[in-house]
Amino acid sequence: YCRLTAWTGRHLPEWELLQPLLQAVAGHLRQHVPERYANQQEHAARTDPAWIVPGTPFTTITVNNTYPTGVHTDRGDLDEGFSTIACLRRGSYTGGQLLFPAYRIAADLHDGDLILMDAHEWHGNTAITCACGVRAAGPCSQCSAERISVVSYFRTAMTGCGTPEQEASKAAARAEQKSGL
Repeated sequence: YCRLTAWTGRHLPEWELLQPLLQAVAGHLRQHVPERYANQQEHAARTDPAWIVPGTPFTTITVNNTYPTGVHTDRGDLDEGFSTIACLRRGSYTGGQLLFPAYRIAADLHDGDLILMDAHEWHGNTAITCACGVRAAGPCSQCSAERISVVSYFRTAMTGCGTPEQEASKAAARAEQKSGL
């Protein structure tokens, strides 16, 4: 069933504060990759508005805080869509480059940078080492350096979601079925 994440449910005011950033990101997607934006917007129009970030063609936001990743391709997002990564940085560190090994390139995203990308291409992030020497996997407890990536995309399965009320009924039925086993 479709639902708000636990974080969103507990932090609704903070979630609402993120929405202008996500709307600005959507504007860049519309301007620079209009065909991918149109594809996502078409799917968004077929999805209950409760599951769309207002003013965007995005259903899903993933926030990674100082998190190196292995090389991977994303699954579950719209094949004909595009993903975006907005970068927020604090403090001094090395690493954290976004790699695209097939093209032999790496992007060193600075504070406020945005990249529009096909997340079905192989990509990953390099390890992050803070200026204080800590190899970080989360905000540095010693110097507070961090690299936050705000990833936005359209999750394909969201087009099959009903209204929040319908989804709550599905969840209740599932819980009832599990308790009866």
